[in-house]
Amino acid sequence: HGRVFTEIDAIVAKIDSKNIVEDITLPTESEYVSRAILYWSSDKKNIISNLGKVNRPATADEIVTMTLSVEIDSEIKKKDYKFTVLMTGEDGELKVIFYNYLNEEITSYIIEAGEKAYIPDSINTDIERFDFQGWYNSEDREDAFDFNKAITSTAKIYGSWFLDYSTYYNGYYKNQNLEGLINNELKNQLNVRLNSGYTKVSYGDARYVLEKSDVDLTNKDKLWGIYNSLLLSNVWNGDTMNREHVWPCARLGTSRPNNSTKAISSDLHNLRIIQPSINSKRSDLYFVDSKGDARIISEGASFYPGDEHKGDVARILFYMATMYSSLTLVNEKDIPNKQAYTPENAYMGDLAALLKWHVEDPVDEFEIQRNNVLFQHQKNRNPYIDYPELVDMIWKYYVA
Repeated sequence: HGRVFTEIDAIVAKIDSKNIVEDITLPTESEYVSRAILYWSSDKKNIISNLGKVNRPATADEIVTMTLSVEIDSEIKKKDYKFTVLMTGEDGELKVIFYNYLNEEITSYIIEAGEKAYIPDSINTDIERFDFQGWYNSEDREDAFDFNKAITSTAKIYGSWFLDYSTYYNGYYKNQNLEGLINNELKNQLNVRLNSGYTKVSYGDARYVLEKSDVDLTNKDKLWGIYNSLLLSNVWNGDTMNREHVWPCARLGTSRPNNSTKAISSDLHNLRIIQPSINSKRSDLYFVDSKGDARIISEGASFYPGDEHKGDVARILFYMATMYSSLTLVNEKDIPNKQAYTPENAYMGDLAALLKWHVEDPVDEFEIQRNNVLFQHQKNRNPYIDYPELVDMIWKYYVA
């Protein structure tokens, strides 16, 4: 079944599923599994029939779910595919829709068929730290939209903005082929940037880097402990402080580090000064949403990092999942409980909570200070601190 669905996924991906204006050809047999029987069922047969015949609606676009059933040796499995059928327009009326760089709708309006689309005054293309590139006629943003041409069907117009990677941070992100990318493509290219020039620091030496990076903003003689905000000595003392792995060491997919280790478990961006008692309490628990002070939410399972620390935690985990392709962020229901220190356990979350925390607890001066100090030693940066916009540009895709 999996082989067939992968095959059909590739075929359906070639259909412009968000802009259906004519009949679609739905595969009814498998090239690779000859004994598979395929049949389709539409939830709106008046719009798309079970055979793919399209009857465009008059007054509004319609989203149609086509369910593919695959029967192999009397066992049936199903998968849904969604198609948006564009309206023809009642009495000659057509819809014009504008989208931002995240493919989210900005605004829309109705005009008469045969008229030309126009850019509403309400659209502001001036976004801080972004350079506007123009309007395009599809999500791939290859062909510019022609505002001089009369429209005859629903018009979907996609704006393109490039995040300005060249002006900031002494060119660290400049000339890295990041412009115009979103979603998985942007994450993959950031992975290349973060690993280029990366200098590994030993787990032992990390203690002394944290003495500089985790200095409290208001009391320079103290270090700001994660989760409970306890102020600790600015001179390393193993009896009163630990190195916290925000992405738990047991979920990194490798063995425990020792002081000579230079590996994923010694990455400075993932290490924070912490009081030993709360370090033990947090253990290797994954994160979930709540409010107030840091605490265990579900014994042996989940932990809330506290209102003051949740945004910092989110951006550290986003960094780790970008820096290391072996790590995966997922929603709580998908977090496995496998053997510690194995690749099968290299998952963290809750991803939906992390996205929420990034907004509720934005980047602050402490994080900026840490990022700059760690860059001096490790020669790479946390891009989600430098460019908070990247969180939406990448991680909303994974939630979806």
